[in-house]
Amino acid sequence: MTLIHEHNLEPASTLIKDDLTHSQTDERYINFTQARLLLADVAIAKRRENAAIRILEETVLMAKNNGTRLLTDVYAKLANLYRNRGSLGQASVAYVSAIASADQNRDMYLAPDLILTLARLKRELHQDEEAEVLFRRATEVVEGMLAHTADVRIQVFSLKG
Repeated sequence: MTLIHEHNLEPASTLIKDDLTHSQTDERYINFTQARLLLADVAIAKRRENAAIRILEETVLMAKNNGTRLLTDVYAKLANLYRNRGSLGQASVAYVSAIASADQNRDMYLAPDLILTLARLKRELHQDEEAEVLFRRATEVVEGMLAHTADVRIQVFSLKG
């Protein structure tokens, strides 16, 4: 991740490909999925969005099969790429899949941002009623998370903000 962030893409690619080989050989499929996400990041950094989309679409099947929570990340990254290229319908479907994956894996910390992003996308698509439902759902998820927070300081801080 550091190499990608510093735009040292060739050394990053080499490390990622080595990790892919070892992960597959050792049947560590969660690591394999993570390495595929990083490989998509390299493609994005190289401005090869079509290659990144292909990598992520292939990774969806792998992540589904190994039951990892990384499936949410795969869908979210794919949705962002679709949205950036103007494929709003495909982005909408991918965001819905990301939200469903987060819900299935009880990984609701990612859900509010995903739901809000989908709501904004629905507004762009002039689907205002669906957008309003999603805005309310995001609020309910955040309120539910706060209601189950044991630390009173977090609850008080969130009420002030």
